[in-house]
Amino acid sequence: LFDMFNIRLVHGWTCDPDDQETYRIVAKKHGSYNKVVEAIVAGDMQKRTEKRVELETAVHEGHVCSHFLATTASQLSYHGLQAIFDTVRPGELCVLFRNNHFSTLFKHPQGGLFTLVTDQGFAKTKGVVWESMDRVDGNSEFYNGVFEPYGLYSDEAENQQMTPVAETDDHQAVADRDLALALSLQQEEEQQHADFLRQQENRQRQQAHLQQQQQQ
Repeated sequence: LFDMFNIRLVHGWTCDPDDQETYRIVAKKHGSYNKVVEAIVAGDMQKRTEKRVELETAVHEGHVCSHFLATTASQLSYHGLQAIFDTVRPGELCVLFRNNHFSTLFKHPQGGLFTLVTDQGFAKTKGVVWESMDRVDGNSEFYNGVFEPYGLYSDEAENQQMTPVAETDDHQAVADRDLALALSLQQEEEQQHADFLRQQENRQRQQAHLQQQQQQ
């Protein structure tokens, strides 16, 4: 579908080739999320084996995979972010896949990556259109439709002299509550995704344990 409409589909969950050991194990040897989780489970299970070589290899790979998932829980790495910035052309609209969601991604002609804000928590927040994507830790900033920082050039600021102080304060309080709610919902969604990843890992571990018991 994306190819049909000539729309680029990108993601930023990648390993840095400079981190040779992580790149070898995660990207080259396993290559997918499911196989990475299986490697983590295998590392835990191999702790019960008497074969020292298999034990050391499995435990090491499991540790490397577990560390990679823990440090990229947002499904965006610094290497992946830089790769997106280098790949996407200035002024290009494309689709970003992150945290099991598709988002509209835009690279501003003057530089900078922005995702279209579609969170329901922002539905009543006037002026919030874009969210910057220049960090992997979620500390982003919001912008209006012409990429001005949210609140800096808002309609409320322009009409401040014509609006009674009490009314302006009330309106700003509502906007602040809406923004706080949206940020809370965003954090809740990120936490739910992290919980989902942990559940997947635990399920894989339980299945491997049952298989080992059946083999015995």
